[in-house]
Amino acid sequence: MIPKFVALPLLILVPLLTWFWGVRKYDFMTPRTIPVRELRPDFASPVNREIVEAVTPYSLHPQEGKTPEIPEIPLGDLNASPQLDEYREQASLGAPSLLQLADRLQYEGRIQRAVLAYERVIDSTPSGGSAQEEATEALANLKESLPPWNGDLSASEPLQINLATARPPESLQHGITTLSSLVSVASGNLASARFEITQLPPPPASLPSLPVAMWLTVPGEEAAKPSLSVITIIPAEDEDLASELTHGLYRLIGRRLETIAQLTLPPPLLKGDEPENAIVNKLTRLAWQQILETPFQSLEAGPPTEKPSEDSPLPDEASEGEGAAEAEIETTPETLVENP
Repeated sequence: MIPKFVALPLLILVPLLTWFWGVRKYDFMTPRTIPVRELRPDFASPVNREIVEAVTPYSLHPQEGKTPEIPEIPLGDLNASPQLDEYREQASLGAPSLLQLADRLQYEGRIQRAVLAYERVIDSTPSGGSAQEEATEALANLKESLPPWNGDLSASEPLQINLATARPPESLQHGITTLSSLVSVASGNLASARFEITQLPPPPASLPSLPVAMWLTVPGEEAAKPSLSVITIIPAEDEDLASELTHGLYRLIGRRLETIAQLTLPPPLLKGDEPENAIVNKLTRLAWQQILETPFQSLEAGPPTEKPSEDSPLPDEASEGEGAAEAEIETTPETLVENP
C-alpha cells in the first residue's frame, strides 16, 4: 500500500507534468494560419470536413402565401351630399375595397353612402363573384330604412311600358300595379311607370295562352318606333302574368344597359330567382338614371336580326332560368299587330 505522503504528491505532479509536456512548445499568442490537417496530419480525417450550408427539409405543410392587402378607399367628404355615381372612380380598386368601405360607412352611421358603395359593387365591378351576392343581400336590408332618392314625385321621369295583346284590359291590371310599384321603389322615385296598351284583335284560332308583347319608351323616344327588341310574354297560367311581366321588364332594362355599355350588366335570372327582388336589388339607381337620360334611338342600334324560324329554339329555352316562355325578336309595331 502506497503511503499517503507519496500518493498525494504524485496525484498533483503527474497531471502537471503531462500538461507541461504537451503544451510547452505551443504559441498561444500568434494567430493560427495553418490548417489543422497540415499542422497535425494525424488529426486529418479521410472525409472532407468542409461545412456545408444546412438544407431546409421539405415540409409536408407548405407555408401559405401572404394575403394581399385590400386597398383602402377614403370615406370622402361626409358633410357633402353624395351623388348617384359616388365612389365610381374608386371602383377600379375592386369589390373587396368597396365592401370594406361600405362597412366603415355603416359604422359611421352614413347609411345612404353605404348603400351607394354597395351599389358600386353591383354596377361597377365584374359580375359573377360572391361580392355581388353580399352586396345584394346588404341592399335588401338597408334600402328599407332609406327615404327615396327623389323626394319630389312630380320631378320623376316617365318610363313608358308599352303592352300589346289581345287579352282583355282587366286581366293586365294586377301586372300593371306590380310594375308601377316596382319601378318607383327600385329607382328611388327617379322614374314613374306609364302604360300604353295596344288592344289587338283576337287570334283566328284558339290559343292556350294569349301572348303579351312589351317594350319600353323613355323621354325622347317614339313609342311607335322601338329601337330594340320587343319581348313577348306567354304565361303558362293567367296567375303567372304579373311575374312574367316583371321578368320581362328586368330583361328590357338589362338590354338597354347593354347598349349604353357603361355599367356592369345585371345577371340573368336563374331558376328560383324572384324577378321582383332582382329589379329592386340588382338594378342600381344609377342604372335607372342612365336609362332615363339615354334615349335608344340616339344610340344607333345595330341592324335588326331576323325573326327566328319556328323550328329554332328561343334564346331562353337553352337555359334553366325563368321566363322560358319569353321570346326576344327584332320587330316593328306593324309586325307586332300582324303577328302577336
